Amino acid sequence: MNTPKRGRPPKPEGAATAAERKRAQRARDTAALWAAGGSIDELTTSALIEHIAKLIHDERPGTLGAVLTELGRRGGVAVTARPYGAPPGKRVKW
Repeated sequence: MNTPKRGRPPKPEGAATAAERKRAQRARDTAALWAAGGSIDELTTSALIEHIAKLIHDERPGTLGAVLTELGRRGGVAVTARPYGAPPGKRVKW
């Protein structure tokens, strides 16, 4: 009589290493950041911080402003984000 093995079946390619799991987590966070129209608050703080340099490099001022504003909200700091070169006091729609 064959009895099935208990527990989760093994993955064909083996278990993922810690680096592979972290890489997959960063890929999910990046995809969520680009897809997050207004739900940036669901991302972790570390994921937001990791993406600041990429947002600056990719010249995404709208998303960068939203990320900085969210980080300020989490830190209890009032952040006013405006595009580089925009005059102070002028309301800018992101």
